[in-house]
Amino acid sequence: MGRRITCIIIVLALALTLSSCSSSPGQDVEGGNSNTNNSSSNSTGSSRPVYQPPIVEELARPLEGELTMLAWSEEIPEWGIYAKLFNELHPGVKISFEGYEPISDNTQQQAMMTRLIADPPDILAFNAETLSFEKFAMDALFVNLYDFMNGLRGINQEDYYSNIFRAAEWRGGLYHLPLYAELRLGVLNKRLMDAIGVDVSQITTVTISDLIDYYLRAADVLPDEELYPYRCFSTMQVLRMSRLYDIETGEVYVDTPEMRELFERAITIPLNSDYVEFTSTGYFDAPYYDSFERIWREVFRGSNHLLKDMADGAMWYMFIVWLYEHPDMQFSNLTTFVTGDSENIGFSPSRSLSIMRNSPDTELAWEFVRFIMEYEGNLRSGYSGQRIGLPINRARFENQPRDYIDDYVYSGFRFLMGQHDTTTEEERERDVEIAMDFLRGYMGQLNYEIRYSAATLNSLIYPELWLLYSGQQDVARTLANIHNRLVLYVNE
Repeated sequence: MGRRITCIIIVLALALTLSSCSSSPGQDVEGGNSNTNNSSSNSTGSSRPVYQPPIVEELARPLEGELTMLAWSEEIPEWGIYAKLFNELHPGVKISFEGYEPISDNTQQQAMMTRLIADPPDILAFNAETLSFEKFAMDALFVNLYDFMNGLRGINQEDYYSNIFRAAEWRGGLYHLPLYAELRLGVLNKRLMDAIGVDVSQITTVTISDLIDYYLRAADVLPDEELYPYRCFSTMQVLRMSRLYDIETGEVYVDTPEMRELFERAITIPLNSDYVEFTSTGYFDAPYYDSFERIWREVFRGSNHLLKDMADGAMWYMFIVWLYEHPDMQFSNLTTFVTGDSENIGFSPSRSLSIMRNSPDTELAWEFVRFIMEYEGNLRSGYSGQRIGLPINRARFENQPRDYIDDYVYSGFRFLMGQHDTTTEEERERDVEIAMDFLRGYMGQLNYEIRYSAATLNSLIYPELWLLYSGQQDVARTLANIHNRLVLYVNE
């Protein structure tokens, strides 16, 4: 009761901390931190920890208290598994859950912020890729997790892919913890790339500008074919994968010669109406997860998509690391579909945890977060495999993706090839290890957390795109209007 009646005081206090320049220098409607910000170090005043071994006697104290976690309703069962395991060790802790639905517009975003300020949970679980706190000072809403990582009951960052922590920083602090790095990989269509004289074996990254260029060239060479860059391609996707503004400086980058040229080319590309829809009420491109069989058929028989975006197939594409040199393979080896600049080797942080600064017991909240971080088992093995993420915990990384690749991917591709009973255990172990080596290297390169504000895209930007697609204005007017809307947004 006491925590609830203080809501007015909390609202007033946090209102004073609101800042129109509270985001990191590289955070924008699409992308997370810039490489400059991601590489911040202790020498710049960062509170990134130097691990100190804990005092065993202090770690042994019993834990008691109550915690509340606010999470997307669909994910509460998964968090509940952690809670049950935690309670087996600490029966004196009561963990309860509250749910919310995905945030997709400014009204829902405002409702979420009001809820967090007026009646904060102890822990917030959210999708840091699309739910943005860019207009708020992060250190006013959440605790700096580095303070706990470096504390008496901290962690050893060497046990994790700590480059993920650095990519998720805000002004040298870590205010949300990505538990998984979702794949942002793709495979390129060899036939279509060959048609324009591009050797796919020489390509390691693809930007949205590259893809548009490849597509237009392929469409020109093959005028009788109905081609698409990838399944969900649209100008909305172009904006998601471009740097549009900087909250820190108040700059907006939409009505520029570079963006106008990009948009003029993108608007000529037909939409795949089976997957993308622009309507007067909104934009729709809900994920459509291909079946393993369909993926298999396309990579060996061809497709009219220039790029197969891994955001939909996720780990189901991992068999390509074994077979990309197969004579019938129609797609390239795995390459990175980058957001913004080609140097941004990005990841999507779909499951992130933050501890609310106004939690009555931040230390107990940290104990539960730390327990989740340190868990090494494979709780997600029963999932269908769509958008399977790579754990930041190195020990869990060696268990969870390996199990999935071995059980689903390897077994599936050998079955479809009619070789399920003809491969040896040594061959299986070799192929699985090849995939794991690829993923280890991929994890080590990640330096960019992909973030954009879904509410800003849908509420401020989409209305102008609808006017464009419905023929009510041209590209120049569309970009000028979006630019002006965003200037007001970043400076309000």
